[in-house]
Formats: sequence, C-alpha cells, structure tokens
Amino acid sequence: MGLVPRDIEQTVNNAIVDEQPLPIHEGIHGMDLAPANISLSTAEMQLVSASMRDFRLKEAIEPIESDYDFILIDCPPSLGLLSYISLVAATHVLVPLETHFKAFEGTGELLKTVATVRNKPNRKLQIAGFGVKTKYAQNLSLCKVFVTNLSRSPLSI
Repeated sequence: MGLVPRDIEQTVNNAIVDEQPLPIHEGIHGMDLAPANISLSTAEMQLVSASMRDFRLKEAIEPIESDYDFILIDCPPSLGLLSYISLVAATHVLVPLETHFKAFEGTGELLKTVATVRNKPNRKLQIAGFGVKTKYAQNLSLCKVFVTNLSRSPLSI
C-alpha cells in the first residue's frame, strides 16, 4: 500500500506484544491501515508466556472498531498463535484457497481451529465463506480437478 515496512516504527506487533494502541495510517489509497513488518515474526515467541495473549489483538481493535464498517485481518498461511488470536478478535472468517490439494487438505485443520475458538474465546465467530479460488491456472488439469471437487464440497460458497 505504498509504505516501506522497514521504515514503520509502530506496528501491530507493538499493539499485541507491548499492549500499545493500534497504530493506524489513514487515507492510504482510500483505506486505513494498521501495518506490520518483520517485527511481527517474533511476536509468537514473545507471546508464549504473556498474560491474556489470546485477547491482545481483540483488545487492540476494540477502541477503533466502531470507526469502521469492516476491519480485515490478514493472517499468515499457518495455524500458529497469530492466526489463533486473529480468530479470537474476528467476527467472521473468509478463507482463500489455493487451487491445489494440500491447501484443500489444510482446510480441515482450520475448521478444527475455528471450532476450538468458537468453544470458548469467541463464541460469536462465524464462517463467512470457503472456496475463494486463488492461484488458479486454467491450463493445469490439476487446478480444474480441484475447482470441480471444490464446487461439490460443502465448504464451497
């Protein structure tokens, strides 16, 4: 979005690790952004023994939540602590799937994690949709098979 990550001093990392206010950069291409950079890569290790770690992102978002119609939380493609605390903070989950088998297989693990989050820390979490096809190569037969199978899946939207 035009920001240079290494030049950003305050990031989401500061909000979730140091419990500082969420830094918002306003009006970038008509949107506001709470940026992250390489410092976020150490957050999981720093949060391992942190008190109330599950709710740190949720608490960082709460003061600005009413200012926005939508807040998008971009997560890493893993089910680590950062993804978990993002699910605790979220109201809905939208999962883009790459059009290959391993991405589809990983969806089951994500569903288990969503169920775990719904069990206690975020009972209101809803699934907005699955099956948004990304990295689709029309000329690859494996992608075509994936899309055909996805359209028959109960996960498809």
